Amino acid sequence: MREHKKCFIKKTFFSSFLILSLGTVLSCALAFSSCQNLFETEVTDIHEEEERIFNKPDSAKSDSENQVPIIVSGTLTIEGAVPEQVIQAQNAQALGLTQQAQQESSRSAVPLLDFTEVEYFVKAVSGSKTVRGSFGTGTAATTFSIPLTSGLEWNITCGLKKKDSVSTIGDTLFSQTKEGITPESITDANPLRFFPTPTTGVDSTGQIDLEMTIDGTISSVELTCVGTNSSSWPFDAAVVLGTTATIQTDPATPAIASVPSGKYEVVFNFYKADDSLAYQTIQTINVCKGLTTHKWIASGGDTPIESDGTFNVSAAKIAQFVSTNYYVGAVPNLPSGVSPLDTNSGSHKAPFLTLGKAISKIQTLATATGAPTNLTYTIHVYGTVDSTSDSNVPSIGSAFNDKAAKIIIQGHTLAATPDTLSGIQSPAASSRVLNIETTVPVELNNVSIKGGNASGTSGSDSYGGGLYINGTGTNVTINNTTIEGNSAYKQGGGVYIGTGATFKMQGTSVIKENMVVSPTSSTSADTKTAGGGVYVAAGASFIMDSGTISGNGSC
Repeated sequence: MREHKKCFIKKTFFSSFLILSLGTVLSCALAFSSCQNLFETEVTDIHEEEERIFNKPDSAKSDSENQVPIIVSGTLTIEGAVPEQVIQAQNAQALGLTQQAQQESSRSAVPLLDFTEVEYFVKAVSGSKTVRGSFGTGTAATTFSIPLTSGLEWNITCGLKKKDSVSTIGDTLFSQTKEGITPESITDANPLRFFPTPTTGVDSTGQIDLEMTIDGTISSVELTCVGTNSSSWPFDAAVVLGTTATIQTDPATPAIASVPSGKYEVVFNFYKADDSLAYQTIQTINVCKGLTTHKWIASGGDTPIESDGTFNVSAAKIAQFVSTNYYVGAVPNLPSGVSPLDTNSGSHKAPFLTLGKAISKIQTLATATGAPTNLTYTIHVYGTVDSTSDSNVPSIGSAFNDKAAKIIIQGHTLAATPDTLSGIQSPAASSRVLNIETTVPVELNNVSIKGGNASGTSGSDSYGGGLYINGTGTNVTINNTTIEGNSAYKQGGGVYIGTGATFKMQGTSVIKENMVVSPTSSTSADTKTAGGGVYVAAGASFIMDSGTISGNGSC
């Protein structure tokens, strides 16, 4: 097999396998009664906590106990391929079975619902006080309720653990802790959400036995793990035999005998016999101590995982991938004599030169008569792509409205020099990097936005050197993306967020060293200079889930 240069992608738009419904409710009356979980003896449940406080004389209550406990609800989501026990836990709770009924059912007609090993849990600690919550049933199977006394800060841990009667697997399989939570802080705008990951530790390892069904044209499957624990991932390829590809540990082979516990994000590249890329996806694989991960979980949307858990790279999936994925810049391993040109097809083997050409291509496809409106279009960026060959600033505009499910701009390098979208490089030129004005969600993943310059002296030409985001319903998310070294004459050296637009910052994203360069200032909303890093106009929304903003300014 020909050696391919590995592609590094951070997970964003590709499917995870088990994405459970999210939601948040704040109520003083909600308490689920089934699927209780057992914890330390000092832990009390919702009803016990209420009775203990309410039946105590007021004179004997502490200041915090004189306040009514608020029943706070939150959600748990476990993402990725998982051991079968995780599915059993989900299925059993979704059916609302009691522990006894679960055991009886599993001994008869429903062996998949053997829920005797693991269970969801949630507990909260404030000083010496510990309380536990309970999970719901049916559609609320991953929603929990827990009583938190007002006026205290709580450390809340949520996840999946072994039942007390089982000792063959680790005490806790998945967990996440959030610290300093107050019940007053839980709102619709600030929901209580947990994304537990596998518990790690010394000598904590598990097994993998995952199978994929592939189209007969696929000859090889390259695997590249990305993220901080990539050095622990032992596989660089799946084993292909006919129309089946497998990822499997082998105790007899030291290099792949087991995998350390953890959450692994893995890029899957499916190649044809001529070494052309036929399909690509990134999926999460969870490994737990003492368990075998061998279940793919469907999450809906554009994913190779079908509802029955089959990972199927079909001819139809390959055709859709080819028609919705376009490449820009210095793609590795191009055929001899091929270079990026806007006269190319935009395929993996014949990439475009500019971002503007790729946007124009997907706009033509999305707006064609009879074209599907539920497709996600992805532009893959390699190396540094600038606007020198564009006569206009690249723009994802209103022509896309209602014509696509999502538009993604995806970088592939997790290195010191990331894949970059840049403004025109001529010193005398003026060009921001990208305009976004569409109601179709836009994501920028693992790229650098650099060198943009909105140098106009009036109106929108002076806003947003890196990104200009504007218009009611425009929704832009950056994941693991850097916006650096851009400038604007008046507002938003790095990012301008106009009225009605939403901008979300996630992952390890960074906004740094951007500038507003106007020599004058004003208090007028139309003419004032502000927001070296990010400018948020009246009626706009900026959501910072994570990341860093530093070193921005004005001069």
